[in-house]
Amino acid sequence: MVVFTAMTGKRWSSRFFLIWFCIGLIWAGWLGPIGSIQSTQAMIDPTAEVPAAAIVSQETGHDGVVNANTDTDWDGVAYEQQGRLAYDQDDFSVAIERWQQALGQYVLSQEILGQARVLSNLSLAYQKLGNWGQAQGCIDQSVALLSTPDRGVAIADERAWQRGLAQALNTQASLLFDRGQTQAALVSWEQAIALYQAIADPLYAIQAQLNWVQGMQELGYHRRALGLLEQLHPEVEAIAPGSRLQLAVLRQQGDVLRLVGEVERSQQVLLEALALTQPPTVSDRPPFQPLATEQAAILLSLGQTERIQGNAEGAMKYYQQALAANPNPVLHLHIELAKLQLHINLQQWQGAETAWLHAWTDIKQLPPNRNTIYDYINLGRQLMVLLDRREPLLDRAGVSMDRQEGWAEQSDIDHGWPNHRVRWDTGVHLLRRGMELAQKLGDQRAEAYAVGYLGYIAERRQDWELAESRTHQALALAQSLQAEEMMYQWQWQLGRILLGQGDRQGAIVAYSEAVRYLRDLRTDLLTTGTEGQFRFQEGVEPIYRDLVELLLTVGDNGAVPQANLVQARDVMEAFQVAELDDFFQDACLQSEWVHIEALDPESAVIYPIILGDRLDIIVSLPQYPLQYFSTPIAKADLTDFINDFRNNLVIRSRFDFRAQARQLYDWLLRPAANLLSQHRIKTLVFVLDGPLRQIPMAVLNDGDRYLIEQYQVVVAPGLTLVNSQPLYPRSPRALVAGLSQARHGFSPLAYVDEELQQISDTISGRVLLNEQFTSKALQQKLVSQPFSVVHIASHGQFSSDPKETFIIAWDKHLDIDEFRDILQAGQRSGQAPIDLLVLSACETAAGDPMAPLGLAGMAVKAGAQSTLATQWSVNDQVTTQFMKQFYHYLATGMTKAESLRQSQLWLLHFERFSHPLYWAPYVLIGNWN
Repeated sequence: MVVFTAMTGKRWSSRFFLIWFCIGLIWAGWLGPIGSIQSTQAMIDPTAEVPAAAIVSQETGHDGVVNANTDTDWDGVAYEQQGRLAYDQDDFSVAIERWQQALGQYVLSQEILGQARVLSNLSLAYQKLGNWGQAQGCIDQSVALLSTPDRGVAIADERAWQRGLAQALNTQASLLFDRGQTQAALVSWEQAIALYQAIADPLYAIQAQLNWVQGMQELGYHRRALGLLEQLHPEVEAIAPGSRLQLAVLRQQGDVLRLVGEVERSQQVLLEALALTQPPTVSDRPPFQPLATEQAAILLSLGQTERIQGNAEGAMKYYQQALAANPNPVLHLHIELAKLQLHINLQQWQGAETAWLHAWTDIKQLPPNRNTIYDYINLGRQLMVLLDRREPLLDRAGVSMDRQEGWAEQSDIDHGWPNHRVRWDTGVHLLRRGMELAQKLGDQRAEAYAVGYLGYIAERRQDWELAESRTHQALALAQSLQAEEMMYQWQWQLGRILLGQGDRQGAIVAYSEAVRYLRDLRTDLLTTGTEGQFRFQEGVEPIYRDLVELLLTVGDNGAVPQANLVQARDVMEAFQVAELDDFFQDACLQSEWVHIEALDPESAVIYPIILGDRLDIIVSLPQYPLQYFSTPIAKADLTDFINDFRNNLVIRSRFDFRAQARQLYDWLLRPAANLLSQHRIKTLVFVLDGPLRQIPMAVLNDGDRYLIEQYQVVVAPGLTLVNSQPLYPRSPRALVAGLSQARHGFSPLAYVDEELQQISDTISGRVLLNEQFTSKALQQKLVSQPFSVVHIASHGQFSSDPKETFIIAWDKHLDIDEFRDILQAGQRSGQAPIDLLVLSACETAAGDPMAPLGLAGMAVKAGAQSTLATQWSVNDQVTTQFMKQFYHYLATGMTKAESLRQSQLWLLHFERFSHPLYWAPYVLIGNWN
């Protein structure tokens, strides 16, 4: 059975972002302010065995309808077999007729198991035809027959009864799933799995577990789903090698791996599955259909994996191969939708329109069931993607959408589209059709999406009244489902609509609600690969920034209300956390609001906020109202300025940085300079935004002095992420590790030996040099002894891609997750957390403007209270001397921030090292005391 994986959820379990941004990668492209609908996936429905006396052979097909061969003249079994053959040929009406005849025979002979089995299969056939009432009635009767305590003497085989009940529960779950009741479906699947395991039937248990995986994916528990799939992988290979069941496990595993960002593993698993579709490997026997559909589904998944990696040519090749494999009509539609998405991403409008028309031809051939509902919504949404991208300046005359929608009957839809297929009103017709089917089925989730997207089209036409009405209707449906993953979308849409009508305060309320749902659901902020980051930047980031822009609107008195400043600051703190969640593809951060005075009464926090047409600054001072000032500058111009500034800082022969350092000081700090002086501020904590992370704030210049000459300068990914717990006594003990020899393609660091020796001469600790510095040795030292400081002198890189953020050990690259696990090994064994992590000789990836996010990510994920690192490559000899000074100051009892400041000043005062290239790249992230 093919089942569309739709969104569902409630707080902390709905995994909305995984669903919206990750499963949406399967079929959907980006739709501006609108989320995506997910793909159809194969649901396996195993059935019970027929009476043992009647069986010669039995196979379970992909849809789970039993196929029993018998050498008896028993009419019930013969009718069952005929019904199965008709079902395999998608002739569901004939299948129902034959199974009803079989049911009559079983009733006459009082065969309870036969009745229950046929009723279960009838439910499946009725589901295929969208006859939900009949499907529900049949499965209710099947479960009741097998659940009644006095089920009669006709069931002599307890094992057969348990298998029959498991089959009925599995079919019941598929019906619940089809009707959007995923939680209830999971309960039925779990009961079916327990029964199959109780009778030691591993094949049927695995089939039911695969269905359970589908339900868990819909709820967004992709990691849990992946864990079970990885457990099933060797099991099915051992008991059913080369079978369709193995194909199903491998394809689902490959798809989930792609969704959680493990793209290379996804590709490996899918290629393994593809190899199994080549004869004579497949061990299934007739009467199974050829492997065309399975092969096409795997090829489609491989195409999606190629697309995620940015290989458009490879993706299209797989899509074409999938079409050539002659898949079933449903899968054919989804391949065309995948091609459509790819054409849109490449701005190939003619190809996109052709793919859309092919998809439209496919959808007309599908029966009206739950899958079709989402196919209509998906196709309508894809049309909106196409038109949004192709026609960004579409006529918005504001003509009433009631007249534009037309609310046509189905006959009007079927006959009216050929003359206006690729237009907005065509999308209205598709969504209207999806809405009508959802209402007929009682699928409120699908109805909410259809209605919400209709509201979006009305918004695009500036028919504000209809847009607001539709959006409120979608919100009400989402509220009844407790589906926050939808509610945040429709609140965002409502905010835009209210703002379009001039209701700024109403828009603030709606945007605030959208952000609240995002914060509540931040455990689900997962994306996949570079495209996932694009979606975060285009689909989530604007909500935070638009709300901040609304809040930071000067009132009639020429000022921004203090309450608005507080809320804007809190929104930016939440955004910083969400951005790192997106970077990690996991909600791993524990955040808690911390007041600046709780950290240091002599510190101030600076929040630069980059908006579309201006740079806003919020300054937080202890025991003082928040301060706000703004500079009009376009985001693009500011980005160009920062990039040029950064380039000047890293080239020794350039001195244009001086004027730029003064300019940036004017924008960020000059309006607050007097206040900072009056409050005797010693430490400036910068919560930097976007491209500003590329610039070390220590280099700002007031026209007379660098900032580092006046203040301790610290960077924080947000005060909510700063550990404010008491620090260790000023007696640091260090674990110092480094590589001076060339390893893994990286050049030698000739002065690392000296650097490590000088550190060990200054403070007590242990040294791991060259071949001693392995991942295992580092972990063993951290487990065996407490260290307040861990110093790594080795090549490393910070990137916007977590997989390209790494440290080089003697034996391997340590990516950000491996490095975190090693550093936290001591805590797991009872040691105290690391106070300071020093990453010497590491640098941000060249040409990657988002690379500083990797530096912040490394700092946060390492779990240390503070991290000292460099923003660009620094001279090896200079670094050695710098680190000697830093640890000298640290050993005297100075704070980390002051130790850094004094070390930078020491370098700055040498004329040959006065260029920021040498002293500016060192940044302290986190707690500064």
